Amino acid sequence: TIVALASKYPIRNLKRIEIDFTALKKHHLDGFFKFARAPIKATIALANQKDLDVYVCHLKSNRDNEFEYIFTKNDTLEDKLKKVEVALKDNYSLSLKQRINEAKILFYDIKSNKTPTILMCDLNDKEFSITIDALTNKRFYNRNLKKDDYLLFDAYYLHKPKIYNPHPEFKGIKKKDTSH
Repeated sequence: TIVALASKYPIRNLKRIEIDFTALKKHHLDGFFKFARAPIKATIALANQKDLDVYVCHLKSNRDNEFEYIFTKNDTLEDKLKKVEVALKDNYSLSLKQRINEAKILFYDIKSNKTPTILMCDLNDKEFSITIDALTNKRFYNRNLKKDDYLLFDAYYLHKPKIYNPHPEFKGIKKKDTSH
């Protein structure tokens, strides 16, 4: 399975994402690693002569088992890490381990970028998952940080959806998960 990117602007460069194996060892990865689906990292030449790096990826699918945890906005990073530690250490959820490691590789690659960046990704996970923390939260990597500090943010929250002729009992728009 592969991912693709189409652009009306010229694609200036395609780059391979380098795997930082030292980062992966923190989450009990021993031996060989590769993405389940190789991501694309493309530099797009915009009309205003500025470049934009675009990542397209599809993380490892989750599996229905007791170790694919569902977290809420009330769960702290520490709560999540404590809960998944045994599953990762003892290989109870290889899909979860693969997905977190894919997110970690992307985090480090995006962090090293000097160009404005967009990540388009099928996370194959829930809204408040540990995978999203691995992909976005600097505190996932540096526990000395006192509060969450995000490398990426969800553009969904920049958009204010228009509601046309709502039903009288309409309670508001809810963000839909990409994985159930």
